[in-house]
Amino acid sequence: MVSTLTRLIMSFFKNIFKTEPFFINEEGTKWWHDEATTAYCVNEDQNGISLKANACFIETIDGYRSRLIIMNGKIIEEDQSLESLATKIEIRKFLIFDQDKEN
Repeated sequence: MVSTLTRLIMSFFKNIFKTEPFFINEEGTKWWHDEATTAYCVNEDQNGISLKANACFIETIDGYRSRLIIMNGKIIEEDQSLESLATKIEIRKFLIFDQDKEN
């Protein structure tokens, strides 16, 4: 069985930008679903914490590429670096766990 982290790392090597985007906004920014990073968000960590979030790749008309984490219709994280984004996901999960411990 392939772990979620392994799928996340392997997704980095797949060139999603050569596929058809699921959405192009009025500014010309192209959007693709990032299934591996979404799975990394929603799968529970060792403390049973998950983020109810979706991840997307974007490419603006000037060629800027990045990854976004979206919760409740709002962008909560953005980073071009896969490692940085994974760290931000882990930090958010830790903060939820820490908050749950206090309550």
